Amino acid sequence: MPIKSFKVPVEPVVMKWARESAGRTIEDVATRLRVSEALIKKWESGGDRPTVNRLKTLSEYYQRPLDAFLLETPPDEPAIPRDFRFRSLPKQDAVPYHSDTFFALRKARRLQSVAEDLNGVFCDKLTYRFGEITENSDPEIFASKLRSLMGIDAETQLKWKNEYEALNGWIKALNTFDIIVVQMSMPLEDTRAFCLINGGYPVIVLNTKESPSARIFSLFHELGHIILNIEGICDPSGYPISGIGLRDIEIFCNHFAGAVLVPEHSLIDHHLVKKNEGTEWSDRTLRAISRGFKVSKEVILRRLLKFNLTTNKFYRKWKLQDEKNLLEKQKRKEESSGGGGRDIARECIQQNSEPIVSLVLKSYYTRRITEYDISDYLEINLKHLPSIERALEV
Repeated sequence: MPIKSFKVPVEPVVMKWARESAGRTIEDVATRLRVSEALIKKWESGGDRPTVNRLKTLSEYYQRPLDAFLLETPPDEPAIPRDFRFRSLPKQDAVPYHSDTFFALRKARRLQSVAEDLNGVFCDKLTYRFGEITENSDPEIFASKLRSLMGIDAETQLKWKNEYEALNGWIKALNTFDIIVVQMSMPLEDTRAFCLINGGYPVIVLNTKESPSARIFSLFHELGHIILNIEGICDPSGYPISGIGLRDIEIFCNHFAGAVLVPEHSLIDHHLVKKNEGTEWSDRTLRAISRGFKVSKEVILRRLLKFNLTTNKFYRKWKLQDEKNLLEKQKRKEESSGGGGRDIARECIQQNSEPIVSLVLKSYYTRRITEYDISDYLEINLKHLPSIERALEV
């Protein structure tokens, strides 16, 4: 019998775990393998076994090594973080995650392990400095303290050339506290960002489908979760009006993010804010202020609302129009989007974080790990190593 036709004795419970942990349905798998759903069900119930060839395809599709299918029982894995997306929905109505989101979660857990393997046990360099903090604490106070700890004043923030430079600047600031920040592609209907805390090094995962300014806000929203010591999968885009519709935790994290990025005195003293008459704001003025702070117009407007410089009525009106404009913009983007060459080095650093990539390479240079380990830790082909090294030097 040809080896590719040999049927592998995989435990049914392992087959089911591999599929479910990848966020795949039986229908998904059957379509990918071009087999019947009944056959997949047989594999997961012990009625049949997959061939070597089909197991190789499943290994790639589930993003699991082949030897994972030879386990007797599924490994113990941390539970999926608390879901803040569908707070008002009954459990049975909750929307399942896309496979890309599952893979991002697994990748983040993997990075926690890599950091601990190569850098030792996590030592908190940030959150202990805040003392006791809860969702009922004043976010303005802790936001001001964080700005001081990061050493980034308003002048530095306003001098950043664009949103990309600002995003990288904020990420580098958090990296100094051993907070791992990575960027991956996930469906926006799943999440705009999430964070992991339990298990060691804190990890913040940003969604590359978001604009840089949106990612900046998500970065500090998720940091709010970290200082509260509450990990979760969130949609931090929806600012509450008068506190309606969001839990206290989400309200705190949204408020905290806005206060970090747009400090009260910096906003109130802004020349365009002083110049504006009344409580209504032109889109041109909001755009100019937001570009200075490198945040979205909505963040600026919400901060103006916080300090009674606009009204809920104006905010609602503006929000409706902004959502309409955003939908039209996304539609145009989808219609004009075309293929482009991949920047493997940039992807590697985004998906693993600059500190982790540097740590892995340092461990290799000092002969603590092998070339095989580099490939395993960073999930790259070694032929891309020179371009990754060059990218780190920029």
